Amino acid sequence: MGSQGMTETNKPAPDWEKIEADIRAGILSNREISRQHNVSESAIRKRIKTRELKRDLSARIKEQVRIKMVRSEVRTPNATDSQVVDEKSDQVVEALKLQREDIAKLREEEQRLLKELGDNPTKLWVGQYQGQVIEHEVGIAVTERAAALQALANVQHKRIQLERQALGMSDKDGAPGDDIEEIRVTFVRSSSSE
Repeated sequence: MGSQGMTETNKPAPDWEKIEADIRAGILSNREISRQHNVSESAIRKRIKTRELKRDLSARIKEQVRIKMVRSEVRTPNATDSQVVDEKSDQVVEALKLQREDIAKLREEEQRLLKELGDNPTKLWVGQYQGQVIEHEVGIAVTERAAALQALANVQHKRIQLERQALGMSDKDGAPGDDIEEIRVTFVRSSSSE
């Protein structure tokens, strides 16, 4: 007896009860439901239309998740205030430690990129001339460097905001320079370069 490949007739029948529950939950897209249940999107859309299914449970599901998270975090049924404070503060400390590690990694990457921009970076120009591939290293244009610096400044600004949040620094106090909305860079040709 020869081996048989998997055919459409061997495919298990869709579990429409589970599929309909996923549709009504309103959390997954039709594409994701299709992927998870191995059913075409058109079959799902048809089912939604013929059964008049509504995606109406997502808000209730989110609220239930929140409630369950609160319940699972406080494991002692009759926890005292100090037990709750102790457990919650431990969770916050762990989250802050992870955030600070991520922020430090981001700062290191910023410094590496700034150094790279300051070291006259180059890019590879590749062209073709009479059937020959020509490669030539060229410097990055001032406009490209300026765009990279602007993007890096945006990342740095976000990192500083995250850092202030992770350290519990109040935005009400403000910091020197917080009121700066725009920084302009002007290139001036010196008299010695003419």
